[in-house]
Parts: sequence; C-alpha cells; structure tokens
Amino acid sequence: MLPVSIEFDTTDTTGLLRIGGQADVVVYTSDNAIFNLLGKAWIRLVSWMSYVR
Repeated sequence: MLPVSIEFDTTDTTGLLRIGGQADVVVYTSDNAIFNLLGKAWIRLVSWMSYVR
C-alpha cells in the first residue's frame, strides 16, 4: 500500500466530498491480464462491501 494525499479544487467539489473520506485505487497495466483481472475483482468487492455496510 502506498498512502497518497489528493487535493481538489473546492469550487468543483462543493457538497460532493466528506472530510476524512477514503478511496481504493487500482492502476491497470497492459502487461499482466491476470493481475488486472484480480484488481478489478478486488475493487468491485470492496465497493460492494462498502455499499452494503
């Protein structure tokens, strides 16, 4: 895992962000289809679990 801080222009994101919000990100490469598939499945699972919670 690699922690990253992201700053947004506040005029474009008014009312869309919450303080302390987190995100999961996967970087897809064209080199390894298996890892890309696993990454896609992981993001979908985490997204679904976040929604159910």
